[in-house]
Amino acid sequence: MSKTVALPWYHREDWPALHAEFADRDVVSPCYDKWKSTAIAREAKWQQDGYKVHRIELRPDAFRLWCRNKRRAADYASRRAFADETLAQTQLEAQTRAGAPVRPATARAMASEA
Repeated sequence: MSKTVALPWYHREDWPALHAEFADRDVVSPCYDKWKSTAIAREAKWQQDGYKVHRIELRPDAFRLWCRNKRRAADYASRRAFADETLAQTQLEAQTRAGAPVRPATARAMASEA
């Protein structure tokens, strides 16, 4: 079984609104290009380590609602959990549509890679 990882991915136009809501914005660059460069490097490292990386779009309204429903701060752990849940749900929906047996999601948090 291949290893998979969900990578939260942001759009340039969403970055200012998202960054303003991040509980940990003091440790996250306000510069979208700097974030993107770091994310691409992290993605390449995970791929070198044998992971299949799934970019998971994190949009402001959906993430805000998810955090509110889960009663979580909009921090790194929540962004990763949102991405992991989204990937797991996407995989489950794909398996269901294909008529494949449903298996637990293989996405895993890699908080130590932060």
